[in-house]
Amino acid sequence: MDWAELVKFYVEIGILGLCGVLTVMIAYLGFKRSREDNKDKDKRLEKNQDKSDDRFDTMLKLIQEQNKAFQEQQLKNNELLINNIVQGVTSHVPSSEENVKLTRITEEIDKTLQQILIFTNADRVDLVQYHNGGKGVNRQSFLKMSMTNEQVKVGVKPFMSEFKDQFRSVIAYIIRTLNETGYCYINDAEEMKTVDAGTYEFLLNRGVESKYCMAIRSNDGTVIGFVCVEYIEKENARPDLVDKVFKEKQKVLETLLNL
Repeated sequence: MDWAELVKFYVEIGILGLCGVLTVMIAYLGFKRSREDNKDKDKRLEKNQDKSDDRFDTMLKLIQEQNKAFQEQQLKNNELLINNIVQGVTSHVPSSEENVKLTRITEEIDKTLQQILIFTNADRVDLVQYHNGGKGVNRQSFLKMSMTNEQVKVGVKPFMSEFKDQFRSVIAYIIRTLNETGYCYINDAEEMKTVDAGTYEFLLNRGVESKYCMAIRSNDGTVIGFVCVEYIEKENARPDLVDKVFKEKQKVLETLLNL
């Protein structure tokens, strides 16, 4: 509004009206400026809050990354420790004293199995021991077994070289029965046809018609393996003799395996 218009406006409304108009204009300009100042203040607060949030997010991300790196390092350390332990066990070279001791234990076990073979007139007597056969991707251990000692009658093919790192589930019925009762007597392999297909196929493929097993336990009572007496022809089986010799030799074998 220029001076000419202001004078004209003054003539029309008078001094009081003009003062009122000016008062309204000043109040409006003050309100507008105050509003703009508040907007600027809000923007500054919002900007500061954004900066604070950014700093918090950055710090949180840093902590998460450090925790992740720490966990990964811990996992690597644990795996390295386990690998070192396994490597130490599997690659351990027995000292001369250990070698003498293990040799004597093996000789005594074979001698005991030979006595069982002769006393029962069996075709094969063997010792199977449980062991850990590695781990799966879920880190659970595989339950395996291997034949470590064997005595056979003349003319009977040895089986020990083929019976290594076998899953215990192959003869699930025998393993389960040994854990529950300590003994597993199979007078006729055909009985397994309707009981456990795996055990039946195992006996059939080996040409065994009768099989008698006795659990071997550790000092704390855990089953660590078993001894088997096998007959190629079930007519030759002598379960009464097997039962008697098992009771006589069980403690001997457990003592030898726990030395």
